[in-house]
Amino acid sequence: MRSSTSAAFLPPRAFPTQRRAYCSPRCQQAPPQPSPTTPSLLDLENVLTIGERQRLQTTLSDIQNKANIRISLLTQSERTAPGRKIQTVFPQDENSVLIVAEPSSPNLLRFRVGETVKQKLPPSFWNELANRYGNSFYVRETGADVALLQALQAVQQCATVEGRICRFVPGVSTDQLAVSVCCAAAAGALVGVVARTGGEKFNARYVALYSPLWGIFFVSFGLGPVLARVPGASWQLASVVAAFVSIVALVWIWVPIGIGPPGRDSTPDV
Repeated sequence: MRSSTSAAFLPPRAFPTQRRAYCSPRCQQAPPQPSPTTPSLLDLENVLTIGERQRLQTTLSDIQNKANIRISLLTQSERTAPGRKIQTVFPQDENSVLIVAEPSSPNLLRFRVGETVKQKLPPSFWNELANRYGNSFYVRETGADVALLQALQAVQQCATVEGRICRFVPGVSTDQLAVSVCCAAAAGALVGVVARTGGEKFNARYVALYSPLWGIFFVSFGLGPVLARVPGASWQLASVVAAFVSIVALVWIWVPIGIGPPGRDSTPDV
């Protein structure tokens, strides 16, 4: 009896209580959403001229009207960076993209891409866009304004085509074309050497046997990058094919027929 009576009159602190979650008025507010008054261009570093700003405004409006993708562009530096206020100036949602251009950075371009936009323009597209138009060598050669204009034109070219998913930036850069031509030439040299093996004029059997090796250079590293960025016939594709065929012919003519294991008639007398 004594134990039950003492247990019945335990102080309230002895019993566990459920705490109520508390949220300040700031955390109860929903994140800001884009509105018609949200600016689409804020050039804090004066990278663009008045004419270039008008061209960019037209490009951004065209992308928003045709693809329902709102793109905002901000140029900044360490001195003018808005910091956390950027979320208030440029509210983001699933259909928006924020491009931050910082001329003093090693790479000019940075992106904040909404989830819905990623379905049409995957991360591989934005990575290549930054590497092609945002690298310091390209910006130093053409200027930050030209790099921004060309980057937005590439986005417009992909985003405004209905039903198209761009995994790569349209067009082949000079560096990419040089790599593709060199890989095609390496494949052609290998085919030309292999075709002369076995003491035959053209050893088709050996060419087919080594096709996985030279095919990787010609198809995967030569034709593949060009066709992925420029579908169909183009002068870039013709350059890669011409490099392959010409090197095959030159090496085949230059290498003697006697390369490889000798035949019965060519065995030297003892």
